[in-house]
Amino acid sequence: FFTGNVPENFKNYFESPHKGDKKIILICSDSLDNLYKRFGRHLAMKGYAIESSDRDFLTIKTTLRATSKWNYSYFLNAVIENKSVIITAQWKLNNSFVAGTRESGFFDWEYNNDKTSGLSVNINSLVYTDLMSYLADFERVNIRYQ
Repeated sequence: FFTGNVPENFKNYFESPHKGDKKIILICSDSLDNLYKRFGRHLAMKGYAIESSDRDFLTIKTTLRATSKWNYSYFLNAVIENKSVIITAQWKLNNSFVAGTRESGFFDWEYNNDKTSGLSVNINSLVYTDLMSYLADFERVNIRYQ
């Protein structure tokens, strides 16, 4: 991806994720309408199903997507504003007779790479890793976290 200028309103945001960050902000150079279409197409090409999108409010919500491992699912909410895509996510534990788990409610995703639980990965870092792998080839000027 390209590095470049960061709009004033994002200058105080983190350049790398910190524990508790809940937003991933992709800073781009497109017009709002073009960025909305391009990001929606990118999600679809990466296998995300679009649950809803609104051209007036420039929002996109995906349907649930399984994580790459374990028994979890997540969906994305994206808002396009000021030449940026602001992404938040929610995740849940899936019901599985085999795994012996019951479906949970939804939890807001927040960055957490804490490994003190003894697990090599926690659900928040798993969602982040999965999402970033799908966003790796999305052309952007910069990325910020909040």
